[in-house]
Amino acid sequence: MGGETYYHLYLMMRWFRRLSKIYIPLAIPFATLRKNKPYPVHSTNIYKQYQLEKKKPMKAPFILVPPKDQVDFGWLVNELDKETKQIEKIVLKLSDDVAGHIRYIDPLASNPPNLIESIHLLGIHEKHHFSLCEKYYNVIDSNKNKYNH
Repeated sequence: MGGETYYHLYLMMRWFRRLSKIYIPLAIPFATLRKNKPYPVHSTNIYKQYQLEKKKPMKAPFILVPPKDQVDFGWLVNELDKETKQIEKIVLKLSDDVAGHIRYIDPLASNPPNLIESIHLLGIHEKHHFSLCEKYYNVIDSNKNKYNH
């Protein structure tokens, strides 16, 4: 459970970084033209909203499904950290006024999120998966304690 969750997050960050590396430089001139207009800075939790409406968790697209093979957890955490740092480098020099007008096409979100909202959604998604891992490991620990007494 934990390894699959981290691998899913790694794939999500890697795809977002790859897309952003190409897309952001192309979008900057258009976003700069709109930089003085208002833009949203927080997105709604589409994952929670989906679960409330559909009564089931959102299914990951095939490009974000972890492989069946076992992966070294240390390598995975290191790669996730690298992807995060690379995304930081891509967005570091952007002003909020420009980033707020770089829009992504996201079929899962009800409206196309801007760069700020997309990064916020990544954080929401990570928090969701980390809480799943925490619940999973707490269940394992409590079961170990039950059987050790």
